Amino acid sequence: AIESEYAAALSKLAKTTRDKASFINFDGWVRLVPLADIEASQHTELASMIDTRLSEPLKEFAEVYDANHKMLVKVVRGLQKDLTADADSVRKRAAEYEAVAQDHEIAVAALAAQKKAKSSKIAKHEKDVAKARKALDEASARYSGAVDTGNKTQLKLYGALTTYETMETRRIERTMQLLELMVQSEQSLHTRVAAAFDTTLQAVAAMSPEASVAQIARELAADAKPKPPAYVVVEHVPGTLTPKNAEKMRKIAAGDVGRVGVFGVELDELLDAEAENAGAAGAAASAAAA
Repeated sequence: AIESEYAAALSKLAKTTRDKASFINFDGWVRLVPLADIEASQHTELASMIDTRLSEPLKEFAEVYDANHKMLVKVVRGLQKDLTADADSVRKRAAEYEAVAQDHEIAVAALAAQKKAKSSKIAKHEKDVAKARKALDEASARYSGAVDTGNKTQLKLYGALTTYETMETRRIERTMQLLELMVQSEQSLHTRVAAAFDTTLQAVAAMSPEASVAQIARELAADAKPKPPAYVVVEHVPGTLTPKNAEKMRKIAAGDVGRVGVFGVELDELLDAEAENAGAAGAAASAAAA
């Protein structure tokens, strides 16, 4: 997601600034902007690779691992509970066996002490010994069975823990493989982007500022063709003077030049005088026609 967002941002940067050549050196601009596109495409490729070769496989692996892990934890906890019960059973059967073994030992000793006793009494003790022997064999069998059950439970627990160790080893190995692939992909990306940068730097180093300015001027000239200004040409008609300037002319004619300002004819006054003269001429023409 981060790589995709970064690639989209680079593409947007290149798109929004591609036509900004008038702000910086034109040759450099047309080389630098595509570089952003190149880097954006590389990050897009990396993002796609992360999705197809990293994210999806890792997600699938994690789902399978989590399911197996939950099941294995349940099995281990059950076996631990069984092993606790088996240990209690072994201790109980061991105490039972020890008590029965002592009873058998006492019965055997009592029989041995009856060498001079009557046959009926000896027969009674022999019966007691047989009964104790049977009880001892049964207690021994129960004790051995409890021990055997406990050992089997321990083996199952050991097997489950070994499976867990194998799962963890595979998880770590898989994670390492994916991280290595990620690093290799990043290295490949940086290598290709660096190559694009080198190409751009070489192009920029070979640029000519004068040629760039001339090219910008040509671009601007092609895009903008201003129209010439509409100048107003005013021709002076001799004798068309404003009252102020007519007074100056009168003074000149009277020889009073020292007090006359030769310059200072205002265009608005001249235009007004022309308009008055034009109006007067028009009126005279109309009168003559009448």
